[in-house]
Amino acid sequence: MQGIRRRGYDSLDGVRFAILEADGRIAVIPREGDDGARKEAAAGTPRA
Repeated sequence: MQGIRRRGYDSLDGVRFAILEADGRIAVIPREGDDGARKEAAAGTPRA
């Protein structure tokens, strides 16, 4: 849960999937219609 919080989510309500990557990072796929519950993460993951 701490890794998800670092991505800017306070709870799992806005998270559709959380994926543990091979390098140990957590990738977060937001739920559709995320109404801004996600905050900008200080150490964000590069967007694809």
